Amino acid sequence: MSTVHVITGATSGLGLDVARRLAKITDDRIIAGARNPATARALRDAVPAGRLDVLDLDTASPKRVSAFATAVKERLGGRGISSLCCIAGLQILGTQRHTADGIDETFATNVMGHLQLVDALSDSLARNAVVVTTGSGTHDPDNRLASRAGFAGADYASASAAASGENTRPDRD
Repeated sequence: MSTVHVITGATSGLGLDVARRLAKITDDRIIAGARNPATARALRDAVPAGRLDVLDLDTASPKRVSAFATAVKERLGGRGISSLCCIAGLQILGTQRHTADGIDETFATNVMGHLQLVDALSDSLARNAVVVTTGSGTHDPDNRLASRAGFAGADYASASAAASGENTRPDRD
């Protein structure tokens, strides 16, 4: 096994589907991050045990992202990462929540943690490696599906404003 794939968000949804598909079409090693590795049953059922490492990761926590990156590097054994799939995501409906670092939890989970992870693992990427990130159109005011679900578009003037939760419409939660 010379190829390694790293996936965030592989315990459910799109990330789990990516892990399942990789397990079916390759014999490659998969390293997955999970908020609670002990409960990653569906992932463990999808990928043979000898080809899977499930490690602690919460992309909203810089400390846990750093620890995950270190643990991934320890498991590479000189191999490069062929794909880094940043799929973990969070959409909080209701009252805004902040991380212990004071960052909007959705922004920290979906954006900042993945940027930190890609940066931390950049020197471990194989030649021609693929880095995949996912996102959504829920903040696009022209996205009809998002507007039907009640999203009115972006409320933030900058990434810094999004990180702190400072929106352009303070009357909205």
